[in-house]
Amino acid sequence: MTGDSAHILDSIYSQVFLKAADHTVNIFLCGASESTADSMRALLYSSLRGIGKTNVVLPEWLFSDLMAKPNYNLLELENELADSVDLVIIPLEGVGTIAELGAFASFPKLRRKIIVINDTDHKLKRSFVNIGPVKLIKQEHPDNVMYYDRDNKDELVDKVVSRMKYLKNREPKSEVNNLFNLSRFILFLVGIYQPVSKEDIRSMILSWRSEIKAYYIEPCLTILIRNETVLSRMDNYIDLFGLTEKGHDYVFEKILPSLGITKEFNRIRTRVYHARHRNRRKPNLAWERERLLGVS
Repeated sequence: MTGDSAHILDSIYSQVFLKAADHTVNIFLCGASESTADSMRALLYSSLRGIGKTNVVLPEWLFSDLMAKPNYNLLELENELADSVDLVIIPLEGVGTIAELGAFASFPKLRRKIIVINDTDHKLKRSFVNIGPVKLIKQEHPDNVMYYDRDNKDELVDKVVSRMKYLKNREPKSEVNNLFNLSRFILFLVGIYQPVSKEDIRSMILSWRSEIKAYYIEPCLTILIRNETVLSRMDNYIDLFGLTEKGHDYVFEKILPSLGITKEFNRIRTRVYHARHRNRRKPNLAWERERLLGVS
């Protein structure tokens, strides 16, 4: 990474990331398989993702690639990533979700973030779930244990939304070594460097801040793609990332103008462009302009 790149990432961090205060509530939504269309999780996902300043992430989006790699303990990884979120919502819809609840509830720092949801049929049962993890969560926040009637699930969604209100005015977090904060930082980085490869993103970030965990970068890109702010496409067998129209509008039409730094960051993008083509004899200006602007 060149000194110029280090300066650019410092500028993104100090002038954009820190100043554009973000109060988004980041939610880790566990539950039934994503393919189960009539599950409580599917209902919650459909309802919550439409609420402003709410970012809903499913665990399998983040772990599919990491699970195939050696030396990763999935429960430890889930705990580490869940530590980045504001809320963990766990509808109990099978053995797997009971195991997730037990894993998350075993960590005191996470209990206050958990909302556990169960069918009213199980409310009074003397079971391991009720006298174990559910009891621990009740001791932290009694209102974070919720029950629903199968015939009236919509009331449950209203209760979850109501519990989220106390998070809306939380202080924005400034540390970038956080799964969701890093994904937001990468969004700005992609806006400056697009089109940019995953390896270049990794190299720039890790050279800039060595404490950032390398295995966060791929899940961060997945979050951005799922949120439809970043897209990827193959070019000469390299996966390149750029902003979608939605991502471009957010960065260049909303955030930069609100901070009064649009001209400065356009100059940075021009500098990146010239550095990229300095050693090329005949750059394809039309093609590169299209890619810089993120036109698909």
